[in-house]
Amino acid sequence: MKPTPPDPRSPREPWEEQYQLLQNNPLPWLLKADQLIEAFEALIADDERRASEGRSRRIDSVTYLLAGFAMEALLKGLLIAAKKHLDARGRFRIATHNLRKLATDAGYDLDRSELTLLERIEQFTTWTARYPIPLSVDDLRPRQTADGGFAPRTYRYQGEDRDPIRGLIRRFKEDLVDRL
Repeated sequence: MKPTPPDPRSPREPWEEQYQLLQNNPLPWLLKADQLIEAFEALIADDERRASEGRSRRIDSVTYLLAGFAMEALLKGLLIAAKKHLDARGRFRIATHNLRKLATDAGYDLDRSELTLLERIEQFTTWTARYPIPLSVDDLRPRQTADGGFAPRTYRYQGEDRDPIRGLIRRFKEDLVDRL
């Protein structure tokens, strides 16, 4: 099915102007990331409260999803601030959700544990927190772990990644704020 087209009574020009302003401004990306970070922290606080009351903890997948979306917004904001977001024809070109690529494109030299964390978060943003199965069976299959064992990329103990996630978010956010 095709999407509903824009109403012909609405002139394109003012919307084009707004789009141009927004595509070249990193601030809206920071503001969107802040909303996602706040939701990420609210879910963690609720999970910790539930645990302190002896109630079952919730699945961590949605917190990973929110963290991944926040990181994506921050990294795209950094690329916009660095003027690395337009193609040769002046069109917005950041069409990936690959956090490792976005971080590399934004100039980060991440260590193996950070790259592994970003890869794990990508699994949550692309399918684990959204759907019961991925598009490919290979996304379910275990990968080698740092200690020589193997496990699904999404396997972690409840809350294990929270501090490293917060560290990356803080780093990306501080760098974006410095570039505004």
